[in-house]
Amino acid sequence: MAKDYITYNEALNRRMNDMGFKRKNRETFRRQSGEKYGDAIQEISFSHSTYHIPHVRFYHVHAFLHYPKIDELNKTIGANIYSTGGNFGNIINGSFKEWRVAESDTPEYIEGVVVEEICTDMERYIIPFMNRYSFFENILEDVEKGILSNYLYDFFHMPAVLYYLLGSKQQAYAFLERKMEYLKQMTEENRPLYLSHYQEFIEKFKFYVDNHPIGEG
Repeated sequence: MAKDYITYNEALNRRMNDMGFKRKNRETFRRQSGEKYGDAIQEISFSHSTYHIPHVRFYHVHAFLHYPKIDELNKTIGANIYSTGGNFGNIINGSFKEWRVAESDTPEYIEGVVVEEICTDMERYIIPFMNRYSFFENILEDVEKGILSNYLYDFFHMPAVLYYLLGSKQQAYAFLERKMEYLKQMTEENRPLYLSHYQEFIEKFKFYVDNHPIGEG
């Protein structure tokens, strides 16, 4: 029977525990930050849709990286920098992915197919992704190379914040100037952000940075 939420499946919990993830709540498993995981808290979260089909759940599994240092800065300057990560499929190949589970499915199918696929994706793709982008330097390196896809991280705000946290104020400001010029050149209907909102963020960010220097700038 598949009436219970998939996160309560014993096989899934065993595999998550083996990978170092502990349950946070019904939908979420977490690996705490620390030396091994750099600057991030790693989370795997589950959600679902039914698409109005009775007795069926389509599970969506997401990987997110939360950065306490960035969260603290968010609170201070009133920014809203979203987490790095997304749906497993978006991380793996850029397309949304989900798993269908029906109440009539046997435990053997759920464990042998659904749980196995989720955990295999984690081990092959998601864990390496999370481990790499748990470190600020790696995020910036791949942003500069164009490797980290825009829909997996906040590409308007985060790089500037990371440059600052790594002690390079000038690179942070240069990044903001480039993004501002990029937005100005776009037509109003195609802009992903309002210029006034981004300008407000820049002003708050620069005021904070100028009064809280890190490193040599």
